[in-house]
Amino acid sequence: MRKNYEFVMTSLYGSQNYNLDTKTSDHDFKMAVVPSINNLILDKKPYVKIEETKNGIIEVKDIRHTFLSFKKMSVVDLEMLFSKIITTNKKYKEELDRLIAMRDEIVTSNPYKLYQVMLGIMISGSKRKYTPKTAAQSMRYYDLFDRYFVKNESFKSALDTSKSELYELIKNTKAGKVPEDIAMEKIKEMIATTKSYEDKIDKNINYETNQKLDLILIDIFKKRINEKETKTENMLRERWTKSYDSAIFGKYELTFKVYEEKDYFIIKIENSLTTNVYTVKDKFDTYDDAVDWMGHIKDNLIDVNNEDLIDLIQ
Repeated sequence: MRKNYEFVMTSLYGSQNYNLDTKTSDHDFKMAVVPSINNLILDKKPYVKIEETKNGIIEVKDIRHTFLSFKKMSVVDLEMLFSKIITTNKKYKEELDRLIAMRDEIVTSNPYKLYQVMLGIMISGSKRKYTPKTAAQSMRYYDLFDRYFVKNESFKSALDTSKSELYELIKNTKAGKVPEDIAMEKIKEMIATTKSYEDKIDKNINYETNQKLDLILIDIFKKRINEKETKTENMLRERWTKSYDSAIFGKYELTFKVYEEKDYFIIKIENSLTTNVYTVKDKFDTYDDAVDWMGHIKDNLIDVNNEDLIDLIQ
């Protein structure tokens, strides 16, 4: 099946980046994609989908959403820029090099929002039904807060939990070796400590960083559009499906589609029996001409062995 997006970058996220993975840990990835030109023109909803793999999941997200998440200081999305494994589309190398080069600037562009995200995840985890994994996540976000905001470590360094004084506590909590009551008491203390630091967090926002992100995103879409994708990714304008009953082949369906090319229209026919796709030889100057001829084929030339129909296709 043809995908309606193009891969831009993929990053590993999760326990491997924090050095909290085990032999049974999944390998999960976030993929930023640029949608098709047709999707942009038709103002379709930005693409977000979870795809399962043998070893984990891939979260496929429209790159517009990804960049918005950067501005909102989503830690799990910012992690994409610091991941141990980053795969990029060579076509967008220049834009992605600019993005990675400014990753520290992005993280520091809205300190108070970043602080709120970290605190929010700690609080949310403390209110959910207890699981070792959720408790460990709350602790890990406290560790990230403490080392980044209080101890002034770099964001990349603070992501690596193995360098933390809390590493054993977090690792053992995740493994279920810390009793629930003790873990929850620790988390309450961590939340209180984090809240007490609020007044020390810089409330300024660097809007210039957001503008730089916008320019990178614009350049990515310019590159996508300049490929003249409308030549190869035709816009579907009309679709009909009709059922037939052949004495030889039994019941089957033909699907008729009108596509708009750059300056003309074409007709394609899909056969449910063979999965073949046939293109009518004629090209049409107008949409109405193509639809009229498609109706003629559908209603008058459809016997699957009809030589008139065979002569029409290429």
